[in-house]
Amino acid sequence: MNQQESDRITYNTEVIANILKADHIIDYLYQEKVLPEAEYEELIEAEPRTATERKNRTKRLLILLKKSPNKNSFVIFCQALKKAGHVDLLELINPTPSTPSSQMETDSRYSLQSSSCVDFIFSIRLNTSV
Repeated sequence: MNQQESDRITYNTEVIANILKADHIIDYLYQEKVLPEAEYEELIEAEPRTATERKNRTKRLLILLKKSPNKNSFVIFCQALKKAGHVDLLELINPTPSTPSSQMETDSRYSLQSSSCVDFIFSIRLNTSV
C-alpha cells in the first residue's frame, strides 16, 4: 500500500468503521496474506458485544491493513469490500476512477495486478470484469 492509499483509509476511517463489520472481510484478508496469523487470531477472538466494540474492531483492522507488508493490500482490501457488497465504501476511498496507482506490485494471483483499486471500481461501475 502506498502513502496515498493509506491516507485515503485514514481520512475515511470513521465512515468505514461505522459501516463495515470487520468479520465480513477478515477471513479474506487472512487468506490473501494481508493479515498475519497473530493479527488474524487477535481480531477473530475479539468478538464485539456492542456497537462501539464493533467499530473499534474495524478500526483495529484498518490499522493492521495499513501496516501490512503485502504490497497489494489496498487492492485486496478493495476486493474484500466488493465481495462483502460494499461498493459504497469502494467509491468513498476512490472517488475518481482515473489514475492508476504507481506503487502496485505485479503478482499473478491477483486479477488487478497492473491496476489500482480505482480501476477496479471503474470496472464495477461499468459492470465489466477486470
